Amino acid sequence: MRKATARICALMLAAALLAPLPAVAMSSQREVQFGQRVERAIEEQIGSVDDDPLLTAWVERVFVSLTPHTVRRDIPYRVRILDSETPNAFSLPGGTIYITKGMLNFVQDDDEMAAVLGHELGHEEQYHITKMYEEVKGANTLLTIFKFFSPLVSRFGDLAAGLYLLKVSRYHELKADEYGLKLMAEANYDPQTMVDFMARLGSIEQKSGGIFSRYFETHPGSADRVAHLEGYPPIGNRSTVQATAAALHDLDEGRYAYAQAALARIIASDPSNAGARLGLARSQMALGYAGLAQQTLVPLGNDPRAQALAQDNAAPIASPHVDTVALIAQLDAVQARLKAAKDDVEARIKDGRKDADALDAHLGQLDYDIPMDEAGGIAGVSDDSRLATLLYEQLKLVRDTNHLFDEATDTFDQAPAILDDNLKVLNDLRDQIAHPNSNSSLLLSHAQSIVGGVAAGTAGLLRAVDAARGSLAVAYANSAAIDRYMQAFGDVKHYPHGDLAQSDLDRLLPLARAAQAAFVTSARAADASANLVNQSQARTLLGRIVTLLPDATPARYAAFQKLLGHQFGVAAPTLAQMRAANATPATVAVACTLAAEHHGTPAGNLLSLRGRDPIDAAASAGMRGETLQLALGLVWAAYRV
Repeated sequence: MRKATARICALMLAAALLAPLPAVAMSSQREVQFGQRVERAIEEQIGSVDDDPLLTAWVERVFVSLTPHTVRRDIPYRVRILDSETPNAFSLPGGTIYITKGMLNFVQDDDEMAAVLGHELGHEEQYHITKMYEEVKGANTLLTIFKFFSPLVSRFGDLAAGLYLLKVSRYHELKADEYGLKLMAEANYDPQTMVDFMARLGSIEQKSGGIFSRYFETHPGSADRVAHLEGYPPIGNRSTVQATAAALHDLDEGRYAYAQAALARIIASDPSNAGARLGLARSQMALGYAGLAQQTLVPLGNDPRAQALAQDNAAPIASPHVDTVALIAQLDAVQARLKAAKDDVEARIKDGRKDADALDAHLGQLDYDIPMDEAGGIAGVSDDSRLATLLYEQLKLVRDTNHLFDEATDTFDQAPAILDDNLKVLNDLRDQIAHPNSNSSLLLSHAQSIVGGVAAGTAGLLRAVDAARGSLAVAYANSAAIDRYMQAFGDVKHYPHGDLAQSDLDRLLPLARAAQAAFVTSARAADASANLVNQSQARTLLGRIVTLLPDATPARYAAFQKLLGHQFGVAAPTLAQMRAANATPATVAVACTLAAEHHGTPAGNLLSLRGRDPIDAAASAGMRGETLQLALGLVWAAYRV
């Protein structure tokens, strides 16, 4: 946490949010009003994503499938995407659910999204935040509870004040899990997904620290949550019929690797389950395991459904001969550049982290005492006061300052991992050359575009790290504007009736706006660095999607079409259209992503992408790098465990 902004934020939340509430149970109307005050502060302090059709449609689609199964009708439920890279989700009194961009980057499909949103709806349905207020009536209650349930906000202040609520909240978290599991099952999502999602969180938790550290501060241990979930009826008492239905649901959504694992477990215990066996064969065919699919279908004998699947399980599509000697030379050249770039990137990141520490230390020196006493101070100020006007402006400054650090740090964190992934892509191509199989020629026919994407992505990472460092340098220069504002605020000694004098507001407001405007420049520079990182990651994912070979047979491409149709709500181009456009499945995925963002149709986009770099084309159409890499990541995840 940046010391200066921590002081600023503690001031803002105390002053702008902590108007006393009556020490009685909240009415629904009061709860909504309570939530609206906090929501306003969140929107000013962190910001939400309102202009991304693909992400909004995805979250809304899952959310509206859950809410009909809720019980409360006294509050209006809605979901918002929070502009933060920290993976998290939380609920506010009054029905608003927040999920961060960072969490969207972590969840891998609709069912995992339903697990996250269902959990938060569980908090709302069971009045957890309002109950906690009633249990701990007293000074700074809202700040304590709000910090506790929202690690995103706790980073601006000290969690210690809320730790005594830990036991109560952990109970609430487990009850929210239980309720979320119920919502998932009623909305026809696979409840086992919540267990597996928690287990995946647990693997991260064991490594400790990282971007999930705040999440784990305020949620029970993943092992505890998994143990509780496995005891709930939708999981613990699930029949084979229910488990099969859930696994086939996963298959229909295009969760091919996940469905394959689930169906294999079912058949291991129930070999005569024809529905599960047919589903397993479908998932194996989608994943390219033609031999396994053939074996899976054998016990079904002359079943017409099995015969139809066996017929679909066709031989690979013919592909042109590839000059492997020339390809190896290209791989050698790009791999040498990549390894050199890796050393260069790591050196620049090391310097960049020093820059961030220097800026952090510098901002920490901008430390001025501001009175907050109960008698003549500023706690409990109303929203329509002069002081609230100033403090809400100040929230924007905090938003941009922390956004700058978030994006720059994320760039430093992500770049080395993407370079490692690029090396894996190149090594996969080498493996296809060294150990060819029936599909190798098809993959290698696309190798030139894959290698070109790796080279372009590597160059983009170097620019991204430089842009992140530049944003920190700009912020250091602009910090003088914060200093002027904080000094002027610190000079205020008198708060008549607990509010600013009009003359002080007239003097401070332009200074606050000037400081905020100065840091907008830095935040935009950090956004540019993050966009370059995301575009580089998208290029890596393009290569990885091609290596999956979803176009190796007509049946595999049909499964690929189905996945794209479900994920993006569009009609994916046919195999013939892809061939006619001389495209790859990865380009088809970009064409569908653009259509989901309301840019043309998938088939039209595919034609317009012919001969163009798909990442550059998407950027020219206005698509964020983060949205594109997230969309491509969902496609990749469908084929991976």
